[in-house]
Amino acid sequence: MNLSELKTERDLKQIVIEELGYRAATGGLELTLPAETEEKLLEKKIVAGHDGFEVILARIKLDSNDAIWKKDASLRAIERDFINAVPKHERDAKLFVFCAEDGEFWHFVNARSSGSRLELRRFSITPINRKRLRTTQDRLALLRVGSSDTTQTLIDKMKSAFDVEAVTMDFFRTFAEKFLELAEIIKKARHKEYSYDKKKILDVAQIILNRLIFLKFIEQKGWLDNNKDYLYDKFQPYFEDKNSYWLEAVNPLFDLLSNPARGKKYEELGEIPFLNGGLFGAEPKYLFLVSIPNSFFQGLFENLFNRFNFTIEESSPSSVEVAVDPEMLGRIFEELVLRMEKVMEKGEAELEKELRRATGSYYTPRVAVFYMCREAIARRLAAQAGIDIANARELIDLAVDDFPDEKQAEKLSLSKTECRALLDVVKEISICDPAVGSGAFLLGSLQILVGIRRLLSLKVGEAGATRTNFNYTLKEEIIKKNLIGVDILRQAVHLCELRLWLSLAVDYEREVGKPIPTLPNLTYKVFRGDSIIDHLVGEQVMAFRDLRGYRADAAIEQKRERIRLLKGDYFYADNESKKEKLRQNIAKERLELTIDILEREAPQEVSQAELGFGPSINVKKSMQNMEAVGRASLIKQIKGQLVVKKYDAHHDKLSFVWLIDLVEYFADHDRGGFDIVLGNPPYGVKNESMEKGKERYGLGSKDSYGVFMAMVFQDLLKVGGILSFITSDTWQTIKTHKPLRRFMLDNAKVFHLIMMPPWLFGATVNTSILIAEKSERGRASGKQGERIIFENAKKREENELVACDFTRAEKNTNELDEYLYSLDEPPAFAKASAGKQEVSTPKKAVYRYKQGLIETNSNIPFFVGSPKLFALMNDTSAKTAEKEVGEIEKKKVKVRQIEFNGKIVEVARFGDIADVKVGLQTGDNQAYLFQNPEARGSYRSIGDYTEFLLTEDDLKKISGDEKLRLKVIEKGLHKSKTEKPFDPDLWFSGRYIAPHDKGGESDAESGFLPNYWQPLEYFIDWGYEAVNKLHDRESGAVIRNPETYFLEGITLSHTGMYAPTFRINNPGPYNVAGSGIFTGFDTEQTLGEICSKLVKYLFKIGINHSVNVSEDPIKEISFCISKNSRIQELVAQIISKQKQNPRYDYMSGEQKEIDKLVYEMYGLNKDDIREVETWYARRYPKLARFCDIA
Repeated sequence: MNLSELKTERDLKQIVIEELGYRAATGGLELTLPAETEEKLLEKKIVAGHDGFEVILARIKLDSNDAIWKKDASLRAIERDFINAVPKHERDAKLFVFCAEDGEFWHFVNARSSGSRLELRRFSITPINRKRLRTTQDRLALLRVGSSDTTQTLIDKMKSAFDVEAVTMDFFRTFAEKFLELAEIIKKARHKEYSYDKKKILDVAQIILNRLIFLKFIEQKGWLDNNKDYLYDKFQPYFEDKNSYWLEAVNPLFDLLSNPARGKKYEELGEIPFLNGGLFGAEPKYLFLVSIPNSFFQGLFENLFNRFNFTIEESSPSSVEVAVDPEMLGRIFEELVLRMEKVMEKGEAELEKELRRATGSYYTPRVAVFYMCREAIARRLAAQAGIDIANARELIDLAVDDFPDEKQAEKLSLSKTECRALLDVVKEISICDPAVGSGAFLLGSLQILVGIRRLLSLKVGEAGATRTNFNYTLKEEIIKKNLIGVDILRQAVHLCELRLWLSLAVDYEREVGKPIPTLPNLTYKVFRGDSIIDHLVGEQVMAFRDLRGYRADAAIEQKRERIRLLKGDYFYADNESKKEKLRQNIAKERLELTIDILEREAPQEVSQAELGFGPSINVKKSMQNMEAVGRASLIKQIKGQLVVKKYDAHHDKLSFVWLIDLVEYFADHDRGGFDIVLGNPPYGVKNESMEKGKERYGLGSKDSYGVFMAMVFQDLLKVGGILSFITSDTWQTIKTHKPLRRFMLDNAKVFHLIMMPPWLFGATVNTSILIAEKSERGRASGKQGERIIFENAKKREENELVACDFTRAEKNTNELDEYLYSLDEPPAFAKASAGKQEVSTPKKAVYRYKQGLIETNSNIPFFVGSPKLFALMNDTSAKTAEKEVGEIEKKKVKVRQIEFNGKIVEVARFGDIADVKVGLQTGDNQAYLFQNPEARGSYRSIGDYTEFLLTEDDLKKISGDEKLRLKVIEKGLHKSKTEKPFDPDLWFSGRYIAPHDKGGESDAESGFLPNYWQPLEYFIDWGYEAVNKLHDRESGAVIRNPETYFLEGITLSHTGMYAPTFRINNPGPYNVAGSGIFTGFDTEQTLGEICSKLVKYLFKIGINHSVNVSEDPIKEISFCISKNSRIQELVAQIISKQKQNPRYDYMSGEQKEIDKLVYEMYGLNKDDIREVETWYARRYPKLARFCDIA
């Protein structure tokens, strides 16, 4: 297949018919097209097909005077109109081929429709890339017809051929191999003048490859000596040459790109632009001394650069080029750099292993990034410009569809007056990513803002909107004024800058007689800093956060304006001496501003109620605290720098303060901060910064994403500003994050909470998208228990929250995209039936409820479930009565009386009727435990010790005699009568091994859950000597709740996707992994109820939806106290059958009847039951066959 020679219809037929095996076909197409599209369409026909699958050719007339990029954009715009005219149900079975009249441009297009959205995936052949079509050829070869192929198999083959992810992953794996190879070369290439440590070697390898990939992209623009194969052509002479391509071509090229004065020294390199920006500066030191062999570059070209198609175009959600685009740089960072950070301390072998299994799975996928940016910007624009959010979304979607032109502008339903108002708003919008990584969210925002401004400018007839490089000018202005990024990793800052520069390069077209413009300096746009803890000259400082809303006087305003102007000059500066002077001036102003703020009179006292959770914040006291840790010393040090004019003396240390470094955003009292904060904050980071963040914001966990969420609302957002984060979803329900949820309810209106599919990040973490608005809290107006009530609480409580479960959206399909954009549709029930779920199927669910409903449960869960069924969890405002419950042992408890479907349902907190206890941790399981050979583990086989096992009669004797039981727990059992001191009560004929509950395993494939009863798998040495050793403090054992050992009860497994599971215990000392439940309520009914689908539903949506469940959440189950003898009979029946066959299938029989009885007890109707059964099928798809969802 020689795509590089593709020019005519005959060439196309040669490929499709003779090489791919399709049959020749003839015939036209009857399509109704817009008049302007029809005018440009020279012909449209079916050229080939097979079993209903068709290859469509459309030949297009393009303006011969247009630049290459504009011809390509025009072709894309026509494609969309053309395919939109084809009925949706026919698009899947068609390969669309579009070509320009002269045969220079060809697009092979796969159309995918989801709802009202049309996504086009394409392979492009243009004058730029004709020599590099290996990826396109390999992928299109997948469309070859087989003898048994049907329409559906060919549709599947086309989806595979146009799978961007497959191309991306292939590139990434190859890149990782070259990265490791280069790191090894640098490691071995020692030199007497330098020595890189292990971390530096990896940094240098990354910098070199980043620069080369950057050059690979921009050479396609013809920026390197007007040669689109510059790098490879320059390498040609070195194939057989012993001279060094690295030292004689690449290093000089880096030098020339950063220093135009070297042009005469490197005349052989040709016409090379001065790129500025610092990308090719002198760092890292001694780079020119590294020796990289020509063989490395030969492999780099053959296996990476010449093998894959590179496109400089950034794809949009509706228009995707199947090639390596600049987003790949972000993927490389998120995977390689973050993996390096995590495993550096484990040694080189572990690092190499990590990198070799790297897949790029940690990178935030484009579909999530774009949706989050779109929704945040749409909401902020709608609020500020006073337009409907539907209009704001329409504006964004039109703006990012390929290349917006006058035709797109005319589709806008907004008036010119509204468009002018929107232009004023969008020019001032401020967007920040405080954990910027590779810049994906800033790039997504940039793409949207550029499209909006271009579209609005066209709509209002703004002069210059159609001129060459208008988009370039817009991007440069938006980067300068509207975007801010912060990250603690230098590599992240470097890569984010690189991607922003590439984005600018995309839109610049060389004009005759004009030089390529220098890239802007992004030092004051993308900062290296700790977003959680402010640092000055490498030292932590906290007091600045307490001055977040300080009132800027005239002096501060003047400094702010001077700093803003200096930063603006620096952004465009292209002379090193000028840049250095500006840097020093900015540093000087920064130091003076710092002193002014530190020495100024502290503002009035601010109460805890006004600032939120955390320690009571008094600014004067905070200043005093700062003095205690060196405030006076810090001021003295800064003044010293000013005296000796060493303004930037600590530039190499971490030094970033939001209030100082971004004073232009924060010195505006009451209106300071950002309009939008978005991103993917780090997960699992629990360092000193997070510990201090936890303390400052009064959180229950130092999980980094929770600290970032609180920090954004308290310190970064304006009132009315929008947060758009994707985070771990555990904060929504688990106990440790309850303070964070309280903080959110008191500070935010939450619009969207969307649980995302686990494949989004390679199944490493379950995530959800949170989109919320910072609300004006108001002053404290009273208390409700421990909760402080604020003046504006009512507005937040009335806010409608949309909670979605999209966890079952399939990978490599359009499902997730379709689900996300379905949220744009107004709910059909919104006016008449507020409070019902909008959608609930085994694949997805969308629920809408008032935010205040969350307050009706003391756990305040941000639940994703039916708001109607959530009423069964009301433990804050439900009517209550004291009642005596229990059968084995009576107990007075507070019972909630909840009216549900016309019935009063009586429920109690499970922890009030049952003791839920954590068990024993031996500290050395190998020394104490035994197991059945088939059980999981590597403990001693019980088969060799059966004679020492306590019998059933032994256990009954121990549990039936309280005095004996407590003695056995404390002393253990004698193995021999010779043990001293010997106690006859502790002699059971030498039997000393007791049952040991240690959790149970599920088998999802067969549908088996370890509920009700399971054979004993583990045992523990409860001999006299072993128990004494357990009591020894130095043993490492932790003995918890021993008073409950050897009692009959229930045991639970609290880890795994099906957790918790419950079953009858084996009386003995139980393990920490097999906690115990002891209740005076009937054991069989208790088991039946807590093993039911409904109780699992309520538990997962409102108490703990994670895969790890501790004892405390179990106590919060809403337990119906009504007696039901039939449930008792069914559970007894299950247990009896399980004792005969441990894998007895109770799910198909008795469990269904138990579930029906539990539904009746709780008062559910048919629709309620369907919701629970559907949820269960969605949550546990492998158990869906046991659900009644017909």
